[in-house]
Amino acid sequence: MMDDTTGQQTRERTVIEQLVAIVTQTWEKLSPCFVVHAWETACVLRCGKFARAVEPGLRWKLPLLESYVSEPTVTRTIRLHPQTLTTADDVGVVVSAVVRYRLTDIERFVCGVHDQQDALMDTSMGAVADAVHAVEYRTLTNQKPEEQIKRTIQRRVRKFGFEVEAVTFTDIGKVRTLRLIQAGQDAHHLVHGMV
Repeated sequence: MMDDTTGQQTRERTVIEQLVAIVTQTWEKLSPCFVVHAWETACVLRCGKFARAVEPGLRWKLPLLESYVSEPTVTRTIRLHPQTLTTADDVGVVVSAVVRYRLTDIERFVCGVHDQQDALMDTSMGAVADAVHAVEYRTLTNQKPEEQIKRTIQRRVRKFGFEVEAVTFTDIGKVRTLRLIQAGQDAHHLVHGMV
């Protein structure tokens, strides 16, 4: 009997949650106003097309015809995945970095790229790889190319409505790898320690 009561309560809760979701969605479509918070900016879409950018505050929209998308304008960070790369002098390194950025153009941000965070991450990782491949290990550790990487990323993502504030290497380390190259020796002998 307990199981039936618990199952019934779960079904009732699910139905209530669905009704709340329907009412909320209906209210958002029919409501003539919305709030943009102090840390956000928003764009209004009319019939799916960009209509206007709006700043924080109580804002108006045409019910049913217009919807809005809000995004934070405060500084954000993204941690890049560690990358195993090779410097210009063939030293294997693992590099980790953090990119600090903020939104500057809501229209480009919403309408210019599908997955903004992925676009920033992929572009940033490409810029880090290009910079590491171009310098020798000693230069990489003594004169980190972070400012150059920042400028490169900024140039590439400006069209998406981002501003890159900083790039910071959080870790740089040498990597020891075993690469089996058949240069006069049989790879089988290397693997089995028979040199």
